[in-house]
Amino acid sequence: MREVVALFFVLLQASIDIWYCRQIVRGKIAPALTTWLLFFVGTSASLGSYVARGRWSLVSGVGNTFDVFGTFVIAAVLIFSGHRKVRRFDIWCLSAAGVLLFVWAVAHQHLIVNLSMQALMVVAYGPTLGKLWRADENTEDVWFWVVCFAASVLAAYPPLAARDALQSVYALRAVVCTAVVIALSVRLQFHSRKGVRA
Repeated sequence: MREVVALFFVLLQASIDIWYCRQIVRGKIAPALTTWLLFFVGTSASLGSYVARGRWSLVSGVGNTFDVFGTFVIAAVLIFSGHRKVRRFDIWCLSAAGVLLFVWAVAHQHLIVNLSMQALMVVAYGPTLGKLWRADENTEDVWFWVVCFAASVLAAYPPLAARDALQSVYALRAVVCTAVVIALSVRLQFHSRKGVRA
């Protein structure tokens, strides 16, 4: 059952990532580049520290493993589509990621780095959440985040069933964070529609 859920997650996430990239290229959405760069750094370091601990399972780690590829592709599409704006807060977040990677390289504290990367990925949502909070119109695609939420719920099953603590934390963090993006996106859409009626 875990394998079937993992396969369904990959198909669902791949489909929505491709669709999201098409939306970026077409200019229909303008996601925050730094969020996706931090996601790539965070997912890569999270997966690396998980594998380095020696208890790696592709099925349990399917969400983390696939996210490395998905976040890389989305960040690359943003860069090549001209979405290169970086704010001071973004630089601080990227610097924090660099420090964590340096600590991991020197100290080989896989557990601490893995959990720190989960915290960093929560911070990585900051540029997107800030943009949604300040915006007059939604720069994100609500359906992308709804499908990511559903995929995150699917990705949480294999590690929870296997009692894989690190990958369970990874997946549950994704569930909570995507839910917050959805809430802010819906709030923004509701307020923009309310303003149109007034």
